[in-house]
Amino acid sequence: MIKPRKDQIKMSIKPPGQADEKEAAALEFISAAPGGAVELQTSISPPEDEILPWEGPGVREDVVKQYNLRLPEPDLLKLRYVVEKQRAKSINSYILNVLLPQVDADVAELTGRKE
Repeated sequence: MIKPRKDQIKMSIKPPGQADEKEAAALEFISAAPGGAVELQTSISPPEDEILPWEGPGVREDVVKQYNLRLPEPDLLKLRYVVEKQRAKSINSYILNVLLPQVDADVAELTGRKE
């Protein structure tokens, strides 16, 4: 069995930068102590000069990626009913027409940028 060296980074199941409850409690405790002010990151807005994932150099408008949507059966039947009654081209086109404007609004809210 190979023993890990002390200089190796320990693996974690949480993404980098995400504090768990113990770490958050520890930071809160430290910040309450005299002279122990620790800045907690409250803003999630990216800097103005940050390149967002969809603005990267390798992102192409002509490439279409697939995402499977799992719905409970009653919700799928409702979706099919709405698409049929509104005479939409397809379930996919209906979802895109409803989803994309909301995604753009959420991105604008999170980044402070208008798309």
